[in-house]
Amino acid sequence: MPSATSRPVCASVRYDRLVSDKLSRCLNVCGALLVPRYKGIAPSLLRELSYSSIRFGLFVPVKQLLGAEDDATTPFWKKLVAGGTVGALGSGLASPADLLKARMQASVPGTVHQSMFGHARGILVQDGLFGLWKGACT
Repeated sequence: MPSATSRPVCASVRYDRLVSDKLSRCLNVCGALLVPRYKGIAPSLLRELSYSSIRFGLFVPVKQLLGAEDDATTPFWKKLVAGGTVGALGSGLASPADLLKARMQASVPGTVHQSMFGHARGILVQDGLFGLWKGACT
């Protein structure tokens, strides 16, 4: 039974040191898990910006090219064809950025190609221009 003059066990623990050690360990572990996820951020942004801008920017012109004048009177099939056309075009043009993103995220640290341009150069040298669309039809 503790006496009235004895210190509690928790008083001997230095919480400032405990918190800083745990925070440091957490950042080291979480950082090691999160940093590889950001390896492909540049091609990912490039892909999303190009794909979305192509889809949104070309939908109305393609729909008008099919003869659509007003949204209320435009038949569904014209909207479907216009959406499919611009979606396929956007996907086809953004496919190289998807390939670069996948290659960058799968690359092992210390390999030759580290940047987006390094990976693109490696693909162009090894597979040629159409190598950038490798896996686009699968």
